[in-house]
Amino acid sequence: MKSPASLYILISALILCNTILITSTHAKTFKGNSNKHKSSHTKKNNAMKPSAQIPDTNALKPAPNLSITTVQPHTAIYAMSFGGFDVGHIRYQLTKIQGNHYEYKVDSDLGFLLLSDKREIISEFILDNDKFLITPVSFQQNRSGTGGDFTESVTFDTKAQQAKSLFKKKSKAIKLKNKTLDALSAQVQMRLDLLGKKNEFKYHYVLGNKIDNVSFVLIDDESIAFDNYKMLAKKVEIKRKSKKRNTYLWFTEQLGFVPFKIEDSRKGKEAIIAQLVYYEQESPSGNIVFGQKVPLSTVHEKPKSKQKKHHRR
Repeated sequence: MKSPASLYILISALILCNTILITSTHAKTFKGNSNKHKSSHTKKNNAMKPSAQIPDTNALKPAPNLSITTVQPHTAIYAMSFGGFDVGHIRYQLTKIQGNHYEYKVDSDLGFLLLSDKREIISEFILDNDKFLITPVSFQQNRSGTGGDFTESVTFDTKAQQAKSLFKKKSKAIKLKNKTLDALSAQVQMRLDLLGKKNEFKYHYVLGNKIDNVSFVLIDDESIAFDNYKMLAKKVEIKRKSKKRNTYLWFTEQLGFVPFKIEDSRKGKEAIIAQLVYYEQESPSGNIVFGQKVPLSTVHEKPKSKQKKHHRR
């Protein structure tokens, strides 16, 4: 079993992993984790490249064509797991404030054993539909749970290429690089770039009082099943010099490239998985819904035996 300190670091990282698409910044949070409670089926899965493909997708009905040409206001809920254990849910909500001014909000409730991590993260940005570009306005994060509470805020002045950042009561003025975003708006920009048919992606973002970057490469197309519909997904990998850690992401084309699944693993260690379980998109003719809505309350249950058998396949 992991030490309490290692477990706290893991839970703290889970929400940020999904928020910034498991970027290289937080790779260090997984160092020092022991493998004492890792099972044989986990070892086997980590030795193979993961896939989001579902057998018999040809027997499913094709997903309706939503004709998405830009990001749309929506709600998406993800189930988070670590090493086969359910640790809670994360909800994303994109809303239009006015005109081309948007808000992207994340609520999370994650936990493992006696550990807990609750967060509310809000990003405001301007969307230029003609240029497929995001201009960040502000970013806020409020965290509570095991290990202590903290807040973070970033305000952007893109004309002056500066940002004012406050993280854990420490303030810092940051000189921005070209097209620097925040952790949430970078996710929206990537979806715009996928809509624009790009194959490689690199983003700079402000988080934790500093600028970091992450790069992705498009590696494959896969058929996936979601809510009994057959959909097409773009499989993307985070580019890293080291092959000891692998992060794969699947973006659903029919849902405007909303992430369908994120899987992050290190050799010999358990995988962190974020799986889309509910999607609702606003529409003038009525909201479009896929999946089943679930509460954000944390699940602290060990996987059932049937689930273990599924992992051995």
